[in-house]
Amino acid sequence: MMKKILFENKWFAFLLLGLAVFLIYSPAFKSGFLPWDDHEYVTENADIKGFTVEHLKTIFSRSYLGNYQPVSMLTYMLDFKMGGEEPFWYHFNNLVFHFLNGILVLLLIKKITGKQEIAFVSALIFLVHPVQAESVMWIAERKNLVYVFFFLLASLAYFNFKEKKKTKFYLFALLLFCLSLLSKGTAVAFPLCLIAYDVMRGEKFSKQNILEKIPFFALSIGTGILTIFLQKKDGFLNEAHNFDFFTKILNGSYAFCIYLYKILIPVSLSSYYPFPEKTGIAQILCFVFVLVFFVGMFLLFRKKLKRETGALLFFGFNIVFVLQFVPFGEVLVAERYNYLGCLGIILFFALLIDRFLQAEPIASKTAAKKTPKKSKSNSIIKSTFAGLVIVIFSFLCFKRNQTWKDSFTLYGDILKKFPDAYPVMSSLGAEYMRINDFEKAHSYFNKAIKKKPKVL
Repeated sequence: MMKKILFENKWFAFLLLGLAVFLIYSPAFKSGFLPWDDHEYVTENADIKGFTVEHLKTIFSRSYLGNYQPVSMLTYMLDFKMGGEEPFWYHFNNLVFHFLNGILVLLLIKKITGKQEIAFVSALIFLVHPVQAESVMWIAERKNLVYVFFFLLASLAYFNFKEKKKTKFYLFALLLFCLSLLSKGTAVAFPLCLIAYDVMRGEKFSKQNILEKIPFFALSIGTGILTIFLQKKDGFLNEAHNFDFFTKILNGSYAFCIYLYKILIPVSLSSYYPFPEKTGIAQILCFVFVLVFFVGMFLLFRKKLKRETGALLFFGFNIVFVLQFVPFGEVLVAERYNYLGCLGIILFFALLIDRFLQAEPIASKTAAKKTPKKSKSNSIIKSTFAGLVIVIFSFLCFKRNQTWKDSFTLYGDILKKFPDAYPVMSSLGAEYMRINDFEKAHSYFNKAIKKKPKVL
């Protein structure tokens, strides 16, 4: 009876998703603003401290820290309208967006698989996965949550267009995609994800199919060029990490593997992952793994496992633009970039496990019908495994969320994992200066200079 309510009553499913978000991310309500970007976006940003025509003109006519994101800035304006500089409302609305994204994930996966059970479990894992902490707990990463919100809405509109062949759904998808781009430039991956969706649907690459994607690609390319220009203009393209082509490929492969590893085994998470100091065997092995990964995708496609192939493509397309082929910032990997990409891996394993336990031979038309006893046994195995994953991820996520309490907790956590992270030492020194603890500030500044004297 409980299973029937859970998987047939969508409102009950939505309620459970909401409870999970607000329980697991409850440490957010004890957190404040962080010196990394929160001040530039919120506390020291006069542009959001009003809701006049002039304020709107300003946020639509300028960039912030190398990002053109007027729609995301609009949400900060609403936050300020609700509670001024009280961090509660900024954290609360981050949680609301994360919860809404969970609902959209459920609806999207239901369209892809046709199974409410897979959709609910995947959405729940998406919400409580530890790699999501950075996007949800960090006020400055509101843009990540907002762009994904419109990205998923656009995806649903695209599926409706494919199913119903009505132009209004196509135009709606295009409009929502524009809103996603205006929230964060990372949304440029959307047209590629349309290809992943077509693979999942078994869609043929016809002339019409290609033509209907041209407007999406045009918007994506235009936004990509604008993003690179603004990143360079505001000084966020890092020439120190502008390596030769071969090194970029190896570092990109290394980053790809870290992103995948942190989804599968989300332990020792960090808000800072530095570039390797030199190219070594680890990067070479990762390059080989990436080649094997893509060969594996091709074999899955040949075996008619199209939904599984599409899920892996979805992950790859959402990660490829953040593999530092264009160098920006100080880090090789950032967990916030896994926010949407992790959905592809979650869906892949959900489909694979379901297929395996359904005992569907890949190329057999004479599969024996399962007995009721076997079907019940498989259901218990799936439920137990899913429950175990959800409990473990929820615990790890709740624990991870606590590291975002304040700057001292966050920086201290990073230095435990990367003791030589000189930018973090410098930031920690600045924080001790802010509270007039000059002895500790001097100590951390000296440590930072010793680690990277030519930079500081």
